[in-house]
Amino acid sequence: MRVGVMALEDSSRVDFFALRAERRAKVFAGMDSAGIDALILGGAGNVHYVCGARVLGRAGVLPFAPVCVVVRATGRVHLLSTWDEGVPPEIEREDLYPLSWNPANLMASVGAIPGLREARRIGTDGLTASTGAMIASLSSGAELVDGGAVLEACRRVKSDAEITCFEVAAAISESALSAMAAALGPGVSERELLGVYSEHVARLGAPVPPSESVCFVASGAVSLGHVASDRVVGDGELVVLAPGALYAGYEAGLARTLVAGSGVGGALSER
Repeated sequence: MRVGVMALEDSSRVDFFALRAERRAKVFAGMDSAGIDALILGGAGNVHYVCGARVLGRAGVLPFAPVCVVVRATGRVHLLSTWDEGVPPEIEREDLYPLSWNPANLMASVGAIPGLREARRIGTDGLTASTGAMIASLSSGAELVDGGAVLEACRRVKSDAEITCFEVAAAISESALSAMAAALGPGVSERELLGVYSEHVARLGAPVPPSESVCFVASGAVSLGHVASDRVVGDGELVVLAPGALYAGYEAGLARTLVAGSGVGGALSER
């Protein structure tokens, strides 16, 4: 399979315009069933599912922020962005609201979104103490509810187009696995294998890896979510290779345990 690049999110491998419309329709139907008038979302996966915008890849975890606002009465999706690069064409310039490091100014921009202050039930997929109070102040008397459950229900059942996205992500992962297996041998470090992985998936157009826990020597105690170290692989050691990839917001991964070098008479390789 020819993997292609992330530019295909606006091309013909999948009809992404139709896919985004289908996902939005599911979200609005879910909001209607749950009696939710507006959603204020901060989770990257939920934001991408609703609007299809390409968000920046970030190292680390950030506190909740109102990145995307969905208003059922107007049928509009609004996005926190100061430019329209990577924003789907169905989200127009007037649907964007600006970033501000001042929370009060940010919430003032959110509060200016048409229909939000009239919402009686507002759902959100995350909260901090300060943002919770600010969201509650947007609409006097509004009930703040869990909006994550609505998104979970919408995302649970996948369409044919979404399965195709998983297949592309799996193809990228498989290609990365082959590249890492080719680089594996006595004397290579975990961090060098991580570098091979990162370079390979970036070359294939998926530069934001879902995890850095993609390789580790299996000898001794190993913790889940292992972070690659400078540890050098020894001859005959078992090494776990577990690359993953994100394509258009959909993640797939593969894993394989290999023996570095000659092993012990080939016995480990056969096992």
